[in-house]
Amino acid sequence: MPGREWAVGRMPTERSRPIVLVEGAVFDNPLDADRKVFRLRWQAATEQVPAPAMTSASGER
Repeated sequence: MPGREWAVGRMPTERSRPIVLVEGAVFDNPLDADRKVFRLRWQAATEQVPAPAMTSASGER
């Protein structure tokens, strides 16, 4: 989707606080943003860094 960007952010525990954007987590398609969210959640749940993705949705490494 040309001209659009998707960013990943962390929700604070207090609803009155602003969402904090994850540094360097801005993507040109929603699939890559979703993959980043999955990887962050995986890392938080398992304390392990998941293997890198083979390619992005846009075909880039």
